[in-house]
Amino acid sequence: PRGSHHSRRAATDTGAGRPGITIVSEAPYEFRFLPVEGELTDYVNACITFRSSMDELSDVMPSFSPQLLLFGKGSVTIHFDGSDMVVPDEAFFVTQLDNALPFTIHGPALSVGASLNVLGWAALTRLPVGEMRNRTVGVSQVLGAQIASRIEGLRERLGNGTCEHEAACQELSTILRDGLMPLPDNERRFITEMRAWLGSSFSPQIADLRKRVNMSERQIQRLSKRYFGGAPSSIAKRYRAVRAATVLALPDLPDEVEAEIFDAYYDQAHLIRDLRRYTGRTPRRLQGDTPSFGADTLGLQGYGDAAFLDEVMRLDGKNELDDI
Repeated sequence: PRGSHHSRRAATDTGAGRPGITIVSEAPYEFRFLPVEGELTDYVNACITFRSSMDELSDVMPSFSPQLLLFGKGSVTIHFDGSDMVVPDEAFFVTQLDNALPFTIHGPALSVGASLNVLGWAALTRLPVGEMRNRTVGVSQVLGAQIASRIEGLRERLGNGTCEHEAACQELSTILRDGLMPLPDNERRFITEMRAWLGSSFSPQIADLRKRVNMSERQIQRLSKRYFGGAPSSIAKRYRAVRAATVLALPDLPDEVEAEIFDAYYDQAHLIRDLRRYTGRTPRRLQGDTPSFGADTLGLQGYGDAAFLDEVMRLDGKNELDDI
């Protein structure tokens, strides 16, 4: 997919008891997804670039798969369970989140990063998602010393101005490609099949997963926890909410597609509850006229499900979504 570009002016609206959401309408921040190429497309959804001249930008981070972030300038505070999460003083991963989390970026800020898929986290770190979720962790703690050192060097050059945004993304792609480690064939196949199962519909059936992987229930549960962070049913619930939010945010959403999303939930209250939990948003806010940085991160390019969304939108392989 082509990179998306947003540049908007901020007007902060803070609620009592937690950081507010910075609603933006034309000015000083820029956020983009940039595509990766070659074999890296199997592991990384997209590269990310962000810059802001704002002193503070507050929003909610959706419950995504792991994100690698390099802040050349500025910093971020992530607010977890009512307290501030300690962010390493180096390039770091935000591991898979079970819930959307409020965050505040302290600027001026300049950063690049990568949105990993499940296979990408596994091949880069070989660490179980089930034991590592809901935290930040520095690259020196989870990557080999040489790869971590190269990422840190890139972060420093981004900060001192000797490496520009897009060039930094290209270099980061090269570093990540060099850091990939092969997975056992059977485990890679499980990840591939479970991702396909998760993308097969808004409400995939467990029986279909069993047919796809041809494994015992115990094996399925073990591998799902290791590579996806929980039981298949709970992972499907999170994926459904993030996908529903992405589709509901699209302009000119066909009535029949919106109805299909609502039909995937027991009732509207369950849909609203899940959207709030996993994206920090409600259907009304997703379809409203007040965009924000957190909502921008729900773009199609950010988590590698364009094929699923093409099918949902009945586009039959056309490229209309590329222009969104």
